[in-house]
Amino acid sequence: MSESLDHLFFCNTLRVALSLAALFSSELLAADAVSIGNRTFINKGLVGVGRIPADLRDKLGETFGSGSGLAADLKTWRRADAAYRGEFFLLPDRGYNITGTENYRSRIQRLSIAFEPEIDPAALPVAERQRSVSATLIDTIVLTDAAGEPMTGLDPSEGGVRPAANGFPDLPQASNGRVSMDAEALVLMPDGSFFVGDEYGPYLYRFSPAGRMLAAIRPPDAFIPRRNGKVHFSSNNPGPGAHPPKPKNPETGRQNNQGFEGSRSPRAGNSSSQRSKAPPARTAPHRKRDAIPVSSIMTFSLRVARCWCGSTSCRCRSMRRNADVPG
Repeated sequence: MSESLDHLFFCNTLRVALSLAALFSSELLAADAVSIGNRTFINKGLVGVGRIPADLRDKLGETFGSGSGLAADLKTWRRADAAYRGEFFLLPDRGYNITGTENYRSRIQRLSIAFEPEIDPAALPVAERQRSVSATLIDTIVLTDAAGEPMTGLDPSEGGVRPAANGFPDLPQASNGRVSMDAEALVLMPDGSFFVGDEYGPYLYRFSPAGRMLAAIRPPDAFIPRRNGKVHFSSNNPGPGAHPPKPKNPETGRQNNQGFEGSRSPRAGNSSSQRSKAPPARTAPHRKRDAIPVSSIMTFSLRVARCWCGSTSCRCRSMRRNADVPG
């Protein structure tokens, strides 16, 4: 999790702003329009703003906060007359941006959005412009490990590692025994499952629609952080009572708070691209350790099992075998 402002959990009102490209008018400059085939798309800039109260509580009874990743559920989006309605899935970061980290349960928030563009937003009173998008929290999905235990935002600062087992690689583990995840990026798959990019590993996780871990993808070994020759997933943000890692920075692998920050999947769904904030140590030997001159982009070729998930389990089928996975 970065210390930059875009990752802070807002202490006042969270603003939800949409910038939509839509066919509302043809009376715009040519520079604001682009034609693709026989269709013309017009960019009208920022056309809607909505707010979510800072004291809004989610299903876990905790304040809503802000988000690091956002995915539109395209199956839900509809246009009725001049209005649009649909749903977004929003991925919070690893928790409240305080000193160190907390046992914040990883989750995905589900939002319902309603939006009716105004022909001339500038003509509206200022207060009305702030209410042109309606954003309603309708569900909270808790992200868990394969056994159903909630993931945590706690830093694995004391070198905790859950040994590889049951098809999963070594996983970052906090002092409370839960798998640590610094959630940053979100991709919604056609079957309703999610891919989540994580900065601790840095790993790419797949979760069922109900939030249970189905798979964990470990990147090439050069990205795995090590201290004193051992795998050590800490980002130097110890939780309450925990000790900071020694040394502060990993000697090899991804550096503190510089893991997977963005993720996307093509429509075909057979690959996934991950963006990290900086290359791992010793792959850029001429840079200062804390400098971030470039980002790294990795593309994974995936054989994604299709899963049919019920309330308690998922049945996943790949080309090689069928497998029942708890949901």
